Amino acid sequence: MLEEQFFRILFSRMNNIEEIEPQVTIAADMVIAAVTSGGRFVVYDENGQMSGESSYRCSGLRLPVHGATSDMELIYVTAKDVVIIYSLLPATEKSLAALDKARVAGCYIIAVCPKTRGEKIPPGRTLAEYADIHIDDLSDAEGVIRPEGWKKSIAPTTAIMNDIILW
Repeated sequence: MLEEQFFRILFSRMNNIEEIEPQVTIAADMVIAAVTSGGRFVVYDENGQMSGESSYRCSGLRLPVHGATSDMELIYVTAKDVVIIYSLLPATEKSLAALDKARVAGCYIIAVCPKTRGEKIPPGRTLAEYADIHIDDLSDAEGVIRPEGWKKSIAPTTAIMNDIILW
């Protein structure tokens, strides 16, 4: 029963992907412009899931992708590069540090992440607010189902939606 509820919510979000199509198109155009003018498509995430996905699979497409799992790796970016920051949360200390390094370098910054956590925009800086373009993954950072008797929700859809957006 819980799995049915999860997949119903996930498929509903997947069916709404058209909502973010304009932002995805702009982001794709920026990546193409960067790559065709000598820049790189740099994918940053804290835990390596999305950067690994893009680096290994996109390399088959012959894109000059650089996966960065540390904000220190972003010291090598230049104004020719496009940095995509994937996050499972609206902001973390590390993702904001990565955004700041990319901003100082003059990169175009795309954030792919949820806008909310617990259905609220968190206080302070968020990736959605400070990136050049935000692609909302149509997910809340919290889980989408709450088993009876549990205090917290489980089974977030952010990682799945981020992967769909990447491809």
